[in-house]
Amino acid sequence: RPLEVLLDVAHNPDGMRSLVQYIRDHVSQRSLQNISFMLSVLDRKDVQGMFAELRKLCSDLSAQGIQCEVV
Repeated sequence: RPLEVLLDVAHNPDGMRSLVQYIRDHVSQRSLQNISFMLSVLDRKDVQGMFAELRKLCSDLSAQGIQCEVV
């Protein structure tokens, strides 16, 4: 079975809400069990708000902070 990848640049809770709705509209309930999310968020963004939207699709979320300098 081919690997399907969806790339999205949702960078705030509203964008994440739209992404979650898109996934609900286009992905079967069975397939939702096999979805993995990878999220990269700058510290000045509302990561808690974005996670709140993603929790509507999956309950197992974790975050790892990293240090990086934006130039």
